[in-house]
Formats: sequence, structure tokens, C-alpha cells
Amino acid sequence: MRHGRGEHNPVPEPSGRGIAVLIPVLNEGSRITSLLTRLTAMDFAEIIVADGGSTDATVALVGAFPSVSLLIAPRGRGTQIGAAVRASHQPLLLILHADTALPEAAPRLIRETLSSPATVAGCFRVSFDHASAMLKIFAWCSRFETPITTFGDQAYFMTRQACDAIGGVPDWPLLEDVALRRRLKSHGRFVKRTECVVTSARRFQKRGAARAQARNALVLLGYAAGVPIGTLAASYESR
Repeated sequence: MRHGRGEHNPVPEPSGRGIAVLIPVLNEGSRITSLLTRLTAMDFAEIIVADGGSTDATVALVGAFPSVSLLIAPRGRGTQIGAAVRASHQPLLLILHADTALPEAAPRLIRETLSSPATVAGCFRVSFDHASAMLKIFAWCSRFETPITTFGDQAYFMTRQACDAIGGVPDWPLLEDVALRRRLKSHGRFVKRTECVVTSARRFQKRGAARAQARNALVLLGYAAGVPIGTLAASYESR
């Protein structure tokens, strides 16, 4: 189901440097308005919100932005992002979590990075909206481009050509960002920018930073050991 840019709002024609921002959401009513207000003031050709069945005011609030497209997709970040990719019309793609703020120059930085023929994708470093010693360590580690320091909250961007070549975004409920990075790196260069996004520390504040990271580490170890994604997702949710 698609709303927003439909029969009343013509789909923009692709340009050689146009960027589509793809935002998977679930019950983000408390922050979606401020996020979309910032994004619509930036140089993006498309903004697509993929809702996974919100029960709060998220859908209604997105509807207040006529230039933003809304998709209703089955719940699951990989599924929602995949639906947004298929609905987009731009040659460059940016996956943005609803609790993450981009640097002001993000559109220019993305175009600059992807202007190299050898580079197919990239992301930013991460910082947090809450200060603690442990979160500062996590943020410092994000400067390294490795499987354990590069995740979806760092705002992955890529060329559509590369995304199509690897078969799109994995249709997974968990770790879709880990698999997407690995597949993109098999296709070309993945660059981590020196600039930072600012992401919410809410999940660390809710569970405790050390406990949250320990849980994430267990999931990554399970993935590396070949545990099925469905099993990992069920365990993650139950905890």
C-alpha cells in the first residue's frame, strides 16, 4: 500500500545524482515529525517512509508532509527497507533509521563518496545523543570499518546499481544491515566517512549499555556460527 506520492503528487524524474531516503519505522510518532522536517529541508530527491504496522500516530503524522511517500509494509526492518527500495526512483539510496540525525552536508557527502566508480556504498561514523563513558567508546570505535563496528544506525548509502546487483536488501527481521554490508563489499568499495550521524541512545538507556552490547555480541556470534536468522530474531525479541 502506498500513500503520499500517488496520483496527486507526481513521482520525480530520476537524475544522475538524485538520492532517495528510505526510512523504516514502527511507532515513531514521538520523533517522526522532527525527522521529516529536517529531511525535507535538505537536498534529497525522494523521502520514503516504510511503516511496519504502527499503532501510534506515526502514519497520520507522515501524512502531514505531502512531499513524503508512505508505504505500509509487513513488519521487519529488512522487509520494510526492501519495499522502500522497490518504490524509489533515484539512482542513489540512503537507509536512515528514524532515531538518527544526519550531518547537514549529508547529500553532498553522499554524492561525493559515490562519485568514484570503485565505490558502491558507504556510511558515516556514529555519535550518541546521550553522554556516557561507554557510549563514547562505542562512538570512537565506529571510526573503523569492520564487521563489528559498522551497522545500520550509521546510515548506509549505496548506488541503486550495486543494490540491484546483490539482489536487494536481505528480507530479514534482524541483522539485515550486517548482511547488506557484507554483500555490498563483495561488489565494490564500502567507504566510511569521517563525519558523524547522531543516533538515539534509547536502547542503551533502556537496557544498560553493557547489557545491550553483550546481547548484540551474542546475536553476532550466533550469526557467525550459522544459527538461522529466524531463531536469532526470536531469541532477540524474547530478551
